[in-house]
Amino acid sequence: MRWSLVFGVFFSFAISGPLDAQACSFTPEAGIWENNDAERQQLAVVEIKTDCVQGQKVIYLRSFVKCAPRNCKWGRTPMRRLETGELYAVHKTFSADRHVKVKRDKNDQLVVHLWSIYRDGREDNGWEIYRLLRES
Repeated sequence: MRWSLVFGVFFSFAISGPLDAQACSFTPEAGIWENNDAERQQLAVVEIKTDCVQGQKVIYLRSFVKCAPRNCKWGRTPMRRLETGELYAVHKTFSADRHVKVKRDKNDQLVVHLWSIYRDGREDNGWEIYRLLRES
């Protein structure tokens, strides 16, 4: 009786472990997405990664803007899924809060809506929309 209980407990952990980790890590938007036509100060690359923290899925966003000689990073920030299915995050950069919403479309492109709210007195707050392709 004791061995069957031990075996049952071990077997249940063995089965539930990998399934939980797999479910925790899958996000269809995960990957590296590129804007090959980015001009200076435009969104050039978006990286979306998932991690499993204490059994909970955490989705992270890293964004890169076209700069010279290499792209500038806005950093890594956690994302959350909205009721609309989009992922949302806010990058707090030196001069602005960058609100980012992303969603994959039917053509397997990542549609990125970017709203910059400047803290340095600029009046040019506004939306930008980008369509990024998955890195090949």
